[in-house]
Amino acid sequence: MAKARETLRSKYLGALLGAAVGDALAFPLRDYSRNFLASVAQPLTEKLQASPDGFTPLGQHTGDTQCCLALITSTLERGNLEAEPASAEVFVEHLIPLWRDMSIIDPASDNSVAIGSIVKGITEWNGAALPPGHAGSGCLSRAIPIGLWHCKTPRKIPAQVETLVTISHQDPRVLAATAAVATFIAYNARQPELILGDILDESCEAAGRFDDKVADAISDLPRILSQTDRGALEMILQICPDEDYPPSQDGLTDYVVPVLFLALQQFLNNPQSFDEALDRILRLGGNMSTIASITGALCGSHLGIDGIPGNLVDNLLEKGEIHRNANEFFELRRGLLQQEMETAEPVEKASAPGPADDDENAENEDLDSPVE
Repeated sequence: MAKARETLRSKYLGALLGAAVGDALAFPLRDYSRNFLASVAQPLTEKLQASPDGFTPLGQHTGDTQCCLALITSTLERGNLEAEPASAEVFVEHLIPLWRDMSIIDPASDNSVAIGSIVKGITEWNGAALPPGHAGSGCLSRAIPIGLWHCKTPRKIPAQVETLVTISHQDPRVLAATAAVATFIAYNARQPELILGDILDESCEAAGRFDDKVADAISDLPRILSQTDRGALEMILQICPDEDYPPSQDGLTDYVVPVLFLALQQFLNNPQSFDEALDRILRLGGNMSTIASITGALCGSHLGIDGIPGNLVDNLLEKGEIHRNANEFFELRRGLLQQEMETAEPVEKASAPGPADDDENAENEDLDSPVE
């Protein structure tokens, strides 16, 4: 039991520190071209690099990590994360100081438009969301805490995503992508092994609650995974094309659809190597902070904290705070699930458990709650 608990704790730490490390690796490389980064001989994940602007410290991460941590701290403050307006409102209260005090680092433009209008008093906290058609990837980091929180309750992910994403985005592609990432994170935390068919089925169902085209493309991922990186990139850039987000030969834009599928492609092709998955992501060029953060979280939630190179974690800015918040987040969720289990009435075990049910050796049995 203790071993199962510590394995799951390691995956919480791996997801959150992996996301921050991916973000910090990408920050000094932001906006370099794809061709230039492809020509760099040494591995791009060998060590964290200082930003070329000379004004930011080694290990600096961006608004992606800051917003992810804001969701965690708002959950710790409230004592729960529920699919209800109160959770979203407390989260917004933790986002506002980042923009009001100008402490947000290299923020996603879509988040800045939404939260900026709240800070300026133009709209109320629940009226600032960008309308459909705005499909940036700035809110994807919210999927990481959502997936970890619901690793035992994956069917609650779509409702949780809708509550927290519609603070800033209403586009169904954004909601679908966030639900897919959260479902992958939940699966990785819950399962000791990665079974492609199972995780694609779960994430396809979650994404399909919001956008059928994104869900269909997830089910087609095996065909994408069979391609070379160049071939996969060409296929991914054709998913849900949008003239407002034209593909660029120089590097990534902030369009949520390619960010989602390129992160999934590199994770699924390199599930046992944080270094390899991130190195390939970093060579895509352009706006890479979000995709590197999501890829780092996917790898970390699967491998655990020991799967992330120690030198990268050691040089991460605010490493101690992230580590502490991850531990507190884990303990809060574990404690709540134990309380629910103690107060729940006994139910007869189903004779034919579904694919999301635990077996006797499930890694997170320690959470004392059946998978929903």
